[in-house]
Amino acid sequence: YQRRVHGILLMHQTQIFILGTILSCFIVLVKPEITMQLLTRPKSLRGANGMVIRNRDLVEYYGRMQIGTPPQSFDVVFDTSLEWSWLPSDDCIKCHYCQKFEYWKSSSFKDLHKDIVIHYNTGDHEGDIAGSVGEDSITIDKKTVPTQHFLNVIDDGGLFEEFHSSGFIGMTLVSNPDSTTFMDNLVNLGIIKENTFAIRFSTVKNDEKSEITFGGYNPEQYGKNPIYWHNIELKDKWAVRIVRMTFGNTELPLKKREAEIVTSESHLRMSRVDFELIEVDLRAKFTCTFDNTYLFYCYVKDESLDPFPTIKIQLERLTLSIEAKDYVIFGKERDTTRKIAIIQIEVYPIDVIPYTVLGTVVLRNYYTIFDKTNKRIGFAETVPFTESSSVGIVLGIVIPLIAMLLIAIGYYFYKNKNKSSETTAKPVSQLAGKDALLSQIPHLQLEFTYPMTVSYTHLRAHETSLHLVCRLLLEKKKKQ
Repeated sequence: YQRRVHGILLMHQTQIFILGTILSCFIVLVKPEITMQLLTRPKSLRGANGMVIRNRDLVEYYGRMQIGTPPQSFDVVFDTSLEWSWLPSDDCIKCHYCQKFEYWKSSSFKDLHKDIVIHYNTGDHEGDIAGSVGEDSITIDKKTVPTQHFLNVIDDGGLFEEFHSSGFIGMTLVSNPDSTTFMDNLVNLGIIKENTFAIRFSTVKNDEKSEITFGGYNPEQYGKNPIYWHNIELKDKWAVRIVRMTFGNTELPLKKREAEIVTSESHLRMSRVDFELIEVDLRAKFTCTFDNTYLFYCYVKDESLDPFPTIKIQLERLTLSIEAKDYVIFGKERDTTRKIAIIQIEVYPIDVIPYTVLGTVVLRNYYTIFDKTNKRIGFAETVPFTESSSVGIVLGIVIPLIAMLLIAIGYYFYKNKNKSSETTAKPVSQLAGKDALLSQIPHLQLEFTYPMTVSYTHLRAHETSLHLVCRLLLEKKKKQ
């Protein structure tokens, strides 16, 4: 009983190997964009300590959190101007959020029986939200505070009906006596060593490339660009000092030099007095007016950005630039077909907002670091999200070469194995134990070679090229 050296399994392995390497080459060479997406993923996704933040039309930036036992997930806005973290309660009948906190399902929830009212006055969001103080386990970016205080909101005043997110995480500089911030709790529990967080906001609508980092900052976001540190100017707010602000060639006479950094605000906010020269400049070019949310817009004929100059905000060590493409949004006036240019600057009476507020329209081009430990705020120019790392470039070249080499090696061994000869194998009936069992599996590629007596008749019946020499020797010996 003879069995060939090449069994079916080896043939299948070789064929699968060749097909796999051919497919790999096809993807790398014919569809290089797939390979580059894998090798040059957005920097935000490659940061070791960062959590992805999404955005809605560059207006609302939000991340994922979990609360309660078992955990319930919510999309929340990280707000550097807010002392309290809050979520809409399942008891909030008038709330129109995608998600509400079903506190009664959480075994770790505690009602602290204290009512709180938070007043909002941000132009388009003005009013009160009310709720009771609760305590529960909150997890963000795999970091858990088991006893985080928050506001379980039962009335939001209709302020956030158009929001995608369902709550806020307070990230203010100073904690409220009744509610330690999530960041301060992470430090107090020893989960992070540095009371520092950093945020990068994407400039592309509705993508997932923004990032927040807790306990430090991610150097991949700014590359080799320097960090410009600024001292905090207000005791209880993340604020820096403005040295000078210009709208094109026009310098604005700022009444207050402090500027608060607010990560939940999408606009640049300033007082009406500070905005006057901008208004004069734009009214000289267009017909302009205010809407009912303190936004200023102008009627335009086309979507040219040329009439809108760059806004520059000079800080002590860095000048922040806001180009027209960043602060001008084109659209149509409500109930008409007239084209308008909306200026993303919210304007208030001076008694409402005593200082400038820098929102995401300013921060999108910079990596912003909030360092409570050292009482400072850092800004660094960001690197492009699509920037390739040197490792990615090298792999992009090496992978196709390796794939082609594997194809050649696989083909070489496959052809050489096909040329191999048959050898004498012991009959199945003579095999014992596991050898007998293995030999009965037809798809296994095994060779069973044992020392045994070989007769002349047997060689003639199953003669191969390798057996020819043996047969000739036997015939020669027989004649002698």
